[in-house]
Amino acid sequence: YLKPDALIYLIDGSNGGRLKEATQQFHEILSRFENDLPVLVFINKTDLSGFMAIHEIAKPLLMSESLRSRPWRIQSGSALTGEGVQEALKWIVDIQKK
Repeated sequence: YLKPDALIYLIDGSNGGRLKEATQQFHEILSRFENDLPVLVFINKTDLSGFMAIHEIAKPLLMSESLRSRPWRIQSGSALTGEGVQEALKWIVDIQKK
């Protein structure tokens, strides 16, 4: 594999029933990369009713020691409406400039 510049992980914020599975997969994927790889977690579907609170989603993700040792950001939004997408991509670009 080529070394990626960043990892973007998308979570469905309206499907709490799969949060445990998404968190396990996130930690497994994160373990495959070096500790300096920036990580953006995009919590999608804020436009839907039933959207989970950000802290409910973020808490299990932040349990990873590996995440704490690298640049990271959690951004909520909607891929459908575009809410939060520009901010997320701007963070990726800005972190690459550092």
